Amino acid sequence: WCIVGDFNSVRFSQERQGISSAEYGVSNTREFNEFICDMGLDDIPVVGRKFTWYRPNGTARSKLDRFLLSDEWLTIWAGSTQYILPRNISDHCPILMKNTNLDWGPKPFKSLDCWFEDKNFLDFGKKIWNELNVHGTGAFVVKEKLKGLKDKLKRWNKEHFGDIQKQLNRVEGLLNELDKKQDLKDLEDEERRNKKELQERFCDLAKRNESLLRQKSRIK
Repeated sequence: WCIVGDFNSVRFSQERQGISSAEYGVSNTREFNEFICDMGLDDIPVVGRKFTWYRPNGTARSKLDRFLLSDEWLTIWAGSTQYILPRNISDHCPILMKNTNLDWGPKPFKSLDCWFEDKNFLDFGKKIWNELNVHGTGAFVVKEKLKGLKDKLKRWNKEHFGDIQKQLNRVEGLLNELDKKQDLKDLEDEERRNKKELQERFCDLAKRNESLLRQKSRIK
């Protein structure tokens, strides 16, 4: 079994920056470590950034969120690793646990509902299907043409529906870089202003993306 969440406590002093020991209390750290020891839990390795919580003004940060695993869990899934992901505009970073020893294979291809709302989609699909020239038995021809159609649809989707998401990803990456830099030292005034502008930009893009998806979902 495992326990995951915001424990509102750190294990070591280096898991906090910008906060004095008087603010968070040394006894909290001691009690948290005693809890982990008494329950026989393991604090598994972390990949990514150092902290999971950031004060909105950027003056303090802590590692408050984590996965704690039992020995039985690690016996079955020995490759369990936790990842600290980009936080975007939240004060907490999401955390993710993966078993690095498992390979689930490639992700299955899925069509998107928004494709069928595009007036050119069906004609585009028919055109690509007819242009794919494959020879062989019936089942082989269908399989190879579906494979070719999948590749074309992936590129088409990226060109027609990936623009806002691409911008979101770019802004998210820039925010993530500033967070990583802030983990090491306080940001300069210009960097703080840039971060605030990026956060506002992210909110704007997220709202536009949500509005677009909601509008398309209501098209009859």
